[in-house]
Amino acid sequence: MMDIKEKNINQIPEDTSQGNIPNVVLLLLEKSSLCKNLEEQRTVLTQQCTSLKNLVAVTKDLLALRNTEVEQLYKSMNDMEERIDLEKNKQQNILNTLSESARLNEDIKAQYHCQIEMFNDLRARYEEKVALLVAENTQLSGLLAEQNTNIVGDGREGRHCDSPEETRESEQLSDLFGEGEPDEIATDLARHIGDRKSLCEILTNKEENIEPRNPNTDKQSKLCPDYVTDTVTE
Repeated sequence: MMDIKEKNINQIPEDTSQGNIPNVVLLLLEKSSLCKNLEEQRTVLTQQCTSLKNLVAVTKDLLALRNTEVEQLYKSMNDMEERIDLEKNKQQNILNTLSESARLNEDIKAQYHCQIEMFNDLRARYEEKVALLVAENTQLSGLLAEQNTNIVGDGREGRHCDSPEETRESEQLSDLFGEGEPDEIATDLARHIGDRKSLCEILTNKEENIEPRNPNTDKQSKLCPDYVTDTVTE
């Protein structure tokens, strides 16, 4: 630039060259400063763009995480609704079971009272039967004793009963055991008396061991059909 000045010093007026140089220098300085500022702004904007890109990526990750959490919440809510429905069904089944148990309890109570009546009726019949068997046993024992006495006292075969009482006793024995030897008749009569005694003992034992069932002592048997109790007391 100094060379140009020296070469063209005679051609360019002094006042014009001296007036343009400072303006050009200032203009260059301004343009340089502007370029520098623009470069700095470009750098800042580039950094901001990079930061914004990173922010967008982080935001996308957060949104994806939030969407995942929302899906999990929806799934948890659906599971809770299913559990609530199952619990409601379970409670309803329990209520239905309780209602059915109450109805069965009433039916079993009615059956229990019916069994009590049947038991009392059977007990009365057993007592009547035992009384009849005891009376018959006593009568047969007396007949056996008289028959043995007559056989021992007579000592002869073919003895006939002359008195009306002996005739009646012989007819009763003949009706029971038919015709036969006195020893056979006595044996059959003793066997018959023994059978009657055994029957009396059996009926007496049955009468003592029979106990009516009470459904109130085992309420769980209505809820559990596989568990049945045999001994129930009132």
